[in-house]
Amino acid sequence: MTESGAERVPVLIAGAGPVGLALALALGRVGIASINIERHPGLAIHPKARGVNPRTMELFRAWGIIDEVRAVADPPEADAFIEVAASAADPDYRRMASKGVPVGDRSPVDAIICPQDHLEPVLHDAALRTGRAEVRFGAELVSFEQDGEGVRSVVVDRETGASQTIESAYLVGCDGGRSVVRQRLGFALEGIENLGRHVNMLVRADLDRYMADRPARFTIIRNPLFQGGLIKAGPDHRWLAIRSYQADDPQVPDEPDEAFCRAMVPHAIGDDSIDFEVLSVLPWTAAAQVADRYGAGRVFLAGDAAHLFVPAGGYGMNTGIADAHNLAWKLAWVLRGYAGAGLLDTYQDERRPVAQDNADESVLRAMLQDARNHNGEGDDSHGLELGFRYQSSAVVPDGSQPGASLDPVREYRPDGRPGARAPHLWLDQAGARSTLDLVGDAMTVFTDGAGGRPWTEAAEAVGADGAAPLVVAIIGDGSAGGDQAGDRWRSLYGVDPGGAVVIRPDGHIAARFARPVEDPEAELAGVLAAVLDLDPIRTAATRG
Repeated sequence: MTESGAERVPVLIAGAGPVGLALALALGRVGIASINIERHPGLAIHPKARGVNPRTMELFRAWGIIDEVRAVADPPEADAFIEVAASAADPDYRRMASKGVPVGDRSPVDAIICPQDHLEPVLHDAALRTGRAEVRFGAELVSFEQDGEGVRSVVVDRETGASQTIESAYLVGCDGGRSVVRQRLGFALEGIENLGRHVNMLVRADLDRYMADRPARFTIIRNPLFQGGLIKAGPDHRWLAIRSYQADDPQVPDEPDEAFCRAMVPHAIGDDSIDFEVLSVLPWTAAAQVADRYGAGRVFLAGDAAHLFVPAGGYGMNTGIADAHNLAWKLAWVLRGYAGAGLLDTYQDERRPVAQDNADESVLRAMLQDARNHNGEGDDSHGLELGFRYQSSAVVPDGSQPGASLDPVREYRPDGRPGARAPHLWLDQAGARSTLDLVGDAMTVFTDGAGGRPWTEAAEAVGADGAAPLVVAIIGDGSAGGDQAGDRWRSLYGVDPGGAVVIRPDGHIAARFARPVEDPEAELAGVLAAVLDLDPIRTAATRG
């Protein structure tokens, strides 16, 4: 598919929100060029998403931006309480402990609160620093067509009306809940379409006289004229007032505007003397829906284009960034010739079940009004955030069964089975280097001192002559009775001395050899052929 004069790029990304920018960053880090087209004139001005869970923080750590993200995040104390009050000025407010259980030794990083409009500039700048990403604002995707060679997209400049054609090997729709890409593919959203209507009103108001000494993640506002919430949205006196309503509420117009905001916000504040500036008004409908398909041919969906969640639990942005992380390495490896196109089919197989679980949990939390939180139990979801396990042709099962858990949502148990996220283990006493840091842009074989030589020789043979990159990380020295690092790793991953675990570039376990094998070279070649949709004959030829 070629057109004279058309611009060409390996990956075209519709949308430049956190998911589209994360995809551009992940691709750019491995040398894959992309263009984001974003219909809005710039980055987000509205703090729609706020919570960043431990798994997303692990990705930011791997991408080298975790310090930048922390620098624009809310202070930890802002996450410690939830309030209930008639208004911000209500002296009879009630406070409840909110902060969940720290992730502890299950991850090298913990969750934070970072408003979306603070996070997007970090992702944007990091993507541009790769030298392989370009972001175009005020550009709208209006149509596309594809064939076996690529995708031809028509993009319109919203200011001038000029159109251009961009040809790409792949198109990814990260264009939100009303995704043009999803609609043109004809994919349906399945689930609950309407779980309540809301208007987000972002204002700048000095509420220090009431709120300075009582930082909270969320203040639930309950009075006859305002049912909703109030959230501190930044260090510059920005507040997000959220008014919830029913479809027949006479106080809410069809198109809520600044006048509506000026009428409503004083009821949330509870003090008419406080002046405020209206920054943004955004009506929205809570839903819990997942697209019936995540891709067709060379076109894929990620983020809100693929799934919509109730805000309870903060799963939306985090799930979308994990989508981008999963899809990026697969696109890159297919484009670089390391994998067959069948690898891309596993994107839906792996990510859609995760989205469905998160959608279901978001509904449950909304229905219970976060009962766990109100009972002082915390609101962590470490089981969902760190414990999801992929099942697809990009994973080689080993027949092992999971251990029982009484609360798989909150309880995360490190899991060395194929498909699971490779568990974190500190490799030094200073807590500076994790097993997660051993995973890069390659298939990585974890083994110990006992298995170091045979697995290393096998990886060198299988990874020769332009095959997919394959490296070995040896954990522990294999010394009798003194190999504490190796002992901890073997126990955590469920392997014997001389065994091995193969980790994909996204940090998920592709295969596990719990015991030493007779022919490591043949086993590794078989794993690559299966996971990467490679012809076994080609793999055997690579091995010589």
